[in-house]
Amino acid sequence: MRDARDIEFHPDPGKIALAGVGIVLLVVVVLAVAGSFYSVPPDSEGVVLRFGDYHVTTPPGLHGKLPFGIDRVAIVPVKKVSTLEFGFQTARAGRRTQYAPMTQQMEEEKLMLTGDLNMAAVEWVVQFKISSAKDYLFNVEDVEDTIRQVSFAVMNRLVGDRSVDETITTGREALGREARKETQAILDAYGCGIEIVALTLQSATPPEPVKAAFEDVNAAQQDKSKIINQALAKRNELIPAAKGEKERKIEEAKGYSQEKVLSATGRARALLDQYAEYEKRPRETRLRLFMETMEEVYKKAGRKIIIDPDVKGVLPLLDLGAGTMGGAR
Repeated sequence: MRDARDIEFHPDPGKIALAGVGIVLLVVVVLAVAGSFYSVPPDSEGVVLRFGDYHVTTPPGLHGKLPFGIDRVAIVPVKKVSTLEFGFQTARAGRRTQYAPMTQQMEEEKLMLTGDLNMAAVEWVVQFKISSAKDYLFNVEDVEDTIRQVSFAVMNRLVGDRSVDETITTGREALGREARKETQAILDAYGCGIEIVALTLQSATPPEPVKAAFEDVNAAQQDKSKIINQALAKRNELIPAAKGEKERKIEEAKGYSQEKVLSATGRARALLDQYAEYEKRPRETRLRLFMETMEEVYKKAGRKIIIDPDVKGVLPLLDLGAGTMGGAR
């Protein structure tokens, strides 16, 4: 019996070549299948480049493409909100935010010349997201640096058009709104494919050497506003009360006038009625009026002595010792 080691194998070159081709084809198919699909995350969009040129933008999900480098896909996070900080840098965000030490670049970035030739230290934050994945990838080389340069230039110009008081106190909100609007307009003109979500002034203060004086001025302005508001509140309290008192006085005067008119009208009617009766019996009416008048007079006269004009001797008729008061003899 022959030993297996003595058996000689004579491989068929044709079969070996065919097997090699099969293996190569299998690898090619595997690579083609593996390179024909790609997945886009929910917060992103896929930009397909065919032979290096823009081809199509695809939404989140699983998609197909041409393999072997014909199609290449760039994943762009269009829903992510990014932040750029000017004049400061956050080291660690949280309930107690920690900031990085101030550098020379930060100092130079936040110090700005105002329109009245004063200095203001302005710190602000720009939040943005990608609005067009195609424009973001192809129109501008360094989008983030472009946003920083544009925002810095716009803020410098706007601060230079305002006084220092307006920059650090009353005009801060308007400054932020206008800076956001103008920054967005310039970025749109460049075709950056960026949307400014928010531009917020973190702080706007005077430089350290004069900060205490500006804080005193700001406190005085707040006290002024407080006193004005208190005065307005007092005025709003007193004016309605005064108007109510005025209306009450007017109504009282109207009532008093009506009362007097009615009283005078009644007396006039009474006199007219008396005059009508007088015309009917003039003598009796005069006598009655005379008697009524004399009665009122006698009530107020005290002791009364009535003497007949024909009596010649008066003394015998008077009882001077009796001290009689009142009555008539």
